[in-house]
Amino acid sequence: MWGRQKIFPYQRDGQIVIVKPSGDTLAVQERQLKKEIEAIHDVIDQTDCLHLVVDLSGSSYFGSVVIGAMMALCGKTKNKNGKAALCNATEGVKDSIQIMKLDAAVPYYATLEEALAYVKGD
Repeated sequence: MWGRQKIFPYQRDGQIVIVKPSGDTLAVQERQLKKEIEAIHDVIDQTDCLHLVVDLSGSSYFGSVVIGAMMALCGKTKNKNGKAALCNATEGVKDSIQIMKLDAAVPYYATLEEALAYVKGD
């Protein structure tokens, strides 16, 4: 079940957190954004939470604030010796990922199923 967050809804699947950002944050208050990001950091800090998958299907555009928050979550997961993956982007977002070379830091997969298989080690 997806969390009630507006910008960064997430759910747990065993040891995996799946985040599905909903797009740019221009219309959202900074306080709300910070609160949602902190909530996901708290989930990742839990000892039984090892991996992160960011499902990018929620929007055809992500601003720098959202991209920065996603990459910080991925970095935190990797620092715990977990795996992080990006997946399910529109063509425009996928192009942005490649141009910014985000896929060099965090692997990208075409589908959520492929990203889940990667973090699970299947």
